[in-house]
Amino acid sequence: MTSARLTPPGKPFWAPDPEATTTSRIADFGRWVTRQRGIQVAHDHTDYPALHRWSVTDLEGFWSAVWEYFDVDAATPYEQVLAEERMPGARWFTGATLNYTHHALRHLSDDRPAIIALDETGAGHEVSGKQLRAQVASVAATLRDLGVGPGDRVVGYLPNTPHAMVAFLAAAGIGAVWSVCGQDYAPKAAADRFTQLEPTVLIAADGYLFNGATHDRREAVLELARALPTLEATVLVDHVGLAWPQENYPALTVPWEDASTRTEQLTCTPVPFDHPLWILFSSGTTGLPKGIVHGHGGVVLEHLKTLGLQSDLGPGDRLLWYTTTHWMMWNLAVSTLLTGAATCTYDGSPAPLTRPGILWELAARHHVTLFGTSPQYLLGMAKFGIDPSVHDLSSVRAVGCTGSTLPASAYPWVRDHLGERVQLASSSGGTDVVSGFAGSAPTTPVWAGELSVPYLGVALAAYDTEGRPVVDEVGELVVTRPMPSMPLYFWNDPDGSRYRDAYFTGYPGAWRHGDWITLTSHGSVIVHGRSDSTLKPQRRTAGQRRHPRRRRTPPRDHRSPGHRRRGTRRRLLDAPVRRPRRRSGTGRRPQGQDPPRHPYRCLTPPRARRDPPGPGHPPHPYRQEARSTRQAPAPRRPRRPGRQPRGCRQPRPPRVFHPSRRRTSGRDTRHVISPHLAARSGRCRRPLRVGGGRWAPLRNRRRAHGRASSRPWRPSRITCRPKARSSAVDAVASPLCSPKAVPNTNVSTVFVACSASRPVNPAASHAARRWSS
Repeated sequence: MTSARLTPPGKPFWAPDPEATTTSRIADFGRWVTRQRGIQVAHDHTDYPALHRWSVTDLEGFWSAVWEYFDVDAATPYEQVLAEERMPGARWFTGATLNYTHHALRHLSDDRPAIIALDETGAGHEVSGKQLRAQVASVAATLRDLGVGPGDRVVGYLPNTPHAMVAFLAAAGIGAVWSVCGQDYAPKAAADRFTQLEPTVLIAADGYLFNGATHDRREAVLELARALPTLEATVLVDHVGLAWPQENYPALTVPWEDASTRTEQLTCTPVPFDHPLWILFSSGTTGLPKGIVHGHGGVVLEHLKTLGLQSDLGPGDRLLWYTTTHWMMWNLAVSTLLTGAATCTYDGSPAPLTRPGILWELAARHHVTLFGTSPQYLLGMAKFGIDPSVHDLSSVRAVGCTGSTLPASAYPWVRDHLGERVQLASSSGGTDVVSGFAGSAPTTPVWAGELSVPYLGVALAAYDTEGRPVVDEVGELVVTRPMPSMPLYFWNDPDGSRYRDAYFTGYPGAWRHGDWITLTSHGSVIVHGRSDSTLKPQRRTAGQRRHPRRRRTPPRDHRSPGHRRRGTRRRLLDAPVRRPRRRSGTGRRPQGQDPPRHPYRCLTPPRARRDPPGPGHPPHPYRQEARSTRQAPAPRRPRRPGRQPRGCRQPRPPRVFHPSRRRTSGRDTRHVISPHLAARSGRCRRPLRVGGGRWAPLRNRRRAHGRASSRPWRPSRITCRPKARSSAVDAVASPLCSPKAVPNTNVSTVFVACSASRPVNPAASHAARRWSS
């Protein structure tokens, strides 16, 4: 596999404080291992690489140390740590029985908050440890009365509120299996997931908040309940204050107030280590969503390691991570209770129009220790000028970020607005293991655009096409030794064939996750993107044209990840692609002029300039700093003689309808003129729709009335008027005009003669195309 070599790492972007590292939980864990086990992991307990090497070479010693360090309370002790080391099918802590809910509630203080319920209005209330135990015990007793037992499925159609956490802990406490979907899912999408599980009880809310609006989901709840034939009861949650209609539900209905206010004693049912805890679902792009089953014991150990050691959470800390209930980060946020820390729920938009910085405001008000978000949120804050430093964020010691690749340009923004002491902890994992593969630790430095280290207990490697591990080269992300949180199995996969095909066919005996990564020589990890780009089975992939016999790119083995052949403009119809903006003229702005900024451009900051800035353009601090950590670009191809530079080439003009040329394809008969002929005649450059209040290229209109439409194509009338522009054309020529500014005319398409950055010749001819009704 060809790959560009990396540039030298240079100085880390962020370095840990020596005093803070010695008091961190992961350093204390290293000292505990030396003291209790007599194993000298490293000369310095803050030496993370040495601790990681021990964790992946001695799996039984490491995971048994995690068990004892966090004092996992098992009803019956385990017989063997790893009875059978194979993938898939590894057997962990055989003979042990325990319960997730018992470990989540045992460290909570009665008078201190365990859950802090927040929403986009700024309101919030706290649920203490005593109140949480009482509610979990009440809902668990209600579920038992409804006939739910160990192994039965309880599903939720809920937003990110304390109701969802209480319902999950109650179901797990009695040994039931939990699954949840956010209420932004349509009833059909939720039913596609829940009908596979044959649930006994559905717990649903009346609605949720988002961007200043209350979304009523009562009808959606009724439709979902009718789509689940195995329901015995539906618990109705009054979240936004909407009265439930008097409808004939297919099963018994129980108000949440009655289910959660009973006086009961909490009793957790011990279950085997690999007893199913919850079922998470895949995205469903290759058919029905696949149900991924995780066990009680594996999740307890993995989340104690991830949150307690890697994130340094413990009693007195607070986590606020923006997520929805159907994302795996919600499951990780609930597991904050395992460490004794408090967790925050949030219902609403991450950046409402009226208060776009509400999350930072809430983090300051409630003294959040770990603030979690996504890369697009950080880029959006930088784009729209939101300044978190106006709030007192002295309690925040780390900002977690996951969901996609975080560009290096976002790191300086976090440092400038939150302070140099705050660690930007980017991580990468997946729903498959409901945890992370690589991220950061309190004792490790941070390089911009890179993940600091592989997680403890994760035998991470990058394989080339021959199955050999590579360093400083792009390869497939593989895990060569088992993890306790790997799936037990897929739901409705009795022979395990779908599970094996998903992760273990590429490299036998190793977990292939489907990402391109680079393991650097200084220990960090760079994630480049997905390596399996299949969108629909037996239909189209991201590397094919619409024509089945043509391929846009060479096979994957002969190209590097992310490669795109120059000049290819075709993309999938259902895969949105943002095309780069081309510059006309010489490609350089005159001195002293600021670049024009459009208020609705993509949130992602522009890439660093390849050529040095001119005298009137000082270097951008974020882009210049990010350039030092970026992967070295591949050498450019030599330019053909007479070829203009890339920044000087004009975009290729689209085809223009003309009665003199005809092209027939089935029922799709239209009049076409060559784009080069149109350009020579000065006819048009870019067609824009004006009538009907929509702006779209003309090809969308052709596609809607072409072969995919049942209405036959009708020949059109064309009128060419070589005179001055009309008012509609003047409105379109403005670079910042909106569709409302265009007068309502009968002209459905206006052909602008040239770009808006230069004046249009009034004498140029303009073609106006009228559609016959």
